[in-house]
Order: sequence, then C-alpha cells, then structure tokens
Amino acid sequence: MAGTGIRPGLERIRGLLERMDNPQEGLPVIHVAGTNGKGSTSCIIASVLKAAGYKVGSFTSPHIHSYQERITINGKPISGQDFLTCLRKVEAAVGKLLVEGYERPTEFEVLTAVAFAFFADQQLDIAVLEAGMGGRYDSTNIVHPLLAVITRVEFDHTQYLGNTIVEIAYNKAGIIKPGIEVVIGPLRPEALEVIKTECREKDAILYRAGHHVTVQPTGISTLEGQTVKVSAPYVDPGEVFLSLAGDYQLENLKTAMMVLSRLVARGWDLPVSAVKQALGELTWPGRMEKLSDDPMVVVDAAHNSDGAKALARALDSVLPGKSRILVCGVLDDKDGEAILGSLVSRTRMCVVTRPESDRAQKWREKTAIAYRLFPRVVEAEDIEQALSTAVNELQREEYILVTGSFYLVDRVRRYFTRN
Repeated sequence: MAGTGIRPGLERIRGLLERMDNPQEGLPVIHVAGTNGKGSTSCIIASVLKAAGYKVGSFTSPHIHSYQERITINGKPISGQDFLTCLRKVEAAVGKLLVEGYERPTEFEVLTAVAFAFFADQQLDIAVLEAGMGGRYDSTNIVHPLLAVITRVEFDHTQYLGNTIVEIAYNKAGIIKPGIEVVIGPLRPEALEVIKTECREKDAILYRAGHHVTVQPTGISTLEGQTVKVSAPYVDPGEVFLSLAGDYQLENLKTAMMVLSRLVARGWDLPVSAVKQALGELTWPGRMEKLSDDPMVVVDAAHNSDGAKALARALDSVLPGKSRILVCGVLDDKDGEAILGSLVSRTRMCVVTRPESDRAQKWREKTAIAYRLFPRVVEAEDIEQALSTAVNELQREEYILVTGSFYLVDRVRRYFTRN
C-alpha cells in the first residue's frame, strides 16, 4: 500500500485525507516538533491531561517494537483489530488516489492517516501529535493546532532538512500557524531568530518556556527518576517526583509545563494533584531505561550527536564514577563519529554491532571509528553475541550501555523481556 523511502511534502497526505472525509478536522491538537525532546515532552503533556480526566490521543514516532505503539489513547496502544479496520479505510483511499494519478503515499503518511481515522471515531478531548521529521513538510502538518511546540533544534536528517541550524529551524517552524500560541524549549540563537520571524509573519504568540517556568532539582537523581520543584503560570505543583531520568528531562518538563499552563489559561482544568500523579508515573521505554540490575544494563535510543551528549551527561550524573562497556549500533545515515565521540568518557570497551535494518549495510564503518576512539573494541554482527561479549567482559562496578538506534534498542529490549 505504501511507497518506499522518505518523500517530504503535503500533497499526498492532503489528497489521502480528503478522500477519507478529512478525519483530522475539528480535532483539538497540540503539535510538537523538535530534533530531540519532543517524545518526552509529548509524553508529559499527554500524561497530565489523562490524569486530569481528559481522553487523550497520541501519535508519536518511531516505535520500538510495534506500529501500534505510535497510536495510543490515554497511553493504551490501538488494538490490532482497530488498527486493521483503520488501515482498510486508508487502503481504500489510497486506491482512489492512485486511480487519479497521485503518487503512492509513504509509510509514515499511511500511519498518520490511520491515526486520524482512529481518533475521529474515539470522541477525543484532545490529541498530541509528534512530527515525524522536520515539520513544514511533515505529514502531521495538515492540522491547525491549539498550540505548536518546538523543543530543541539540532543536526539530524540533514539530507532532508538542511545542513545548517537555520535551515533545520525553518523546517520545524513550519508547524506554526496563523494566530496560534507557540511554546519553545531551549534553542540556539540562530534557531530562535528563525522561530521569532515565523511567529511575527503569522501573528503567532511566542512563549519561551525557560522565561516562565522554573524547575529546580531538590534531591538525588537516579535511573528511577528525580525530585524537583516546579513552578509555572497557573500551575504550581511545588515539589514533585519526576519518574524520568536525566538532567535533560528538566528542560523537557519546563516546555511541557508551559504548554499545560497555556491550556489552563484557556480554561482547561488541570488540578495540581493530577500534575503530581502524572509526573510520578511517567514511563518512556528506550530512554535511560534500566533493563537489568545484575548485570546492570541501560538502554537509550540516542541516535544523533545532541542526544548522545545529553545521554553522556545524564549518566555521569546518575551513575557518577562508574565506567561502562558500550554496545553500539548506528545506522548508515547517522553521524557515527559524533555519536561515538560523545560517549568516549568512562567507556572502557566498545562492542560494535549491526542494527537490524536495511539502513545498516555499512555498519562495519563504525568499527573503524571506534578503534580511533576507544581503548578496546570488539566487533559482533549478531546483537545477542554483542550482548554476551559485553556481559562476559564486564568488571565489578561497571555497567553496560546499549545505544545508537531504535532498531538496536528494540532487539535488546526483546532479549531481556524473553530472558
């Protein structure tokens, strides 16, 4: 049904949804874009809304194990039967498109249409949509949201979004619509200017989360989470437990709290008790996630330079002084040098493996990079062999870190679930 590859543009998704009677229309939406942080920010927003009693749809990407993970209502993935029912609706619309001479839609466009078809039947109060890549030409950018959210703007997907921060920011700024409110996280100065310009041109109202929300650590940060004091306009929960590890999550929390405060300003009811409950129960698989205590195994789907740097800082904070064995698998179109280079400190040994993806044909090139960076390197194409090698080489007080791609995290999580 779907075409192959990434083909940015809105013509196919617009035509597809028109032939489905535009299921996205009339749906209150929060639209979230950003290089890193958009998944956690979306998770926080949706979880608080759910705890406050609202029926919340979420569309996120990528998935770890199943396409169904991308489409949820109040945190529960779409059922297999509902997925197939909506997929058949999309398939019928694709058939009409092809007869009329349109290009075959991409896989992501089909999944976006499935999400809208499902949400239209569920009488949602609100949906949180995460842009897949970029924003301006992303298939989710077919909505007119209540709020647009832009988290961080860093280098990733440069072959599609551009080779400069200005170009990438311009692409992400495309989710800003005339007259709406826009919430942003921490941005580089050049990205901030692009967002400001877009807001001026569209008479959109800009809120910089860091200027309105404070989040201060008040306790020890561990892999299980951290205690923080939070204050935001209209929403002032005070000291809370945030069940997401990593200091970078504090910026995501600020951004999410700014979004929630704007909803309260619009009349949405978000009691402090719901905020505290939601923040203490958050789960985000594949992000700073501990899969095992003995041996200690941590997985994180960091797959670009900014994500790897944030991961390294967070691990230094929650596991101070501990050295590690790194099990890493990076796709061909990612910057392996930057990702591996960000993780050199405290890595005693690197095991390079192959993510289970057609985009990992040149995985051995990462071994050559690793030899230049780490004191000891082992190559193991099979992921379970790579894990076994790491376990056998592990010394007392060390831990195993698995990172580099969602495909690798998928396989490793399945392995530990099975065992």
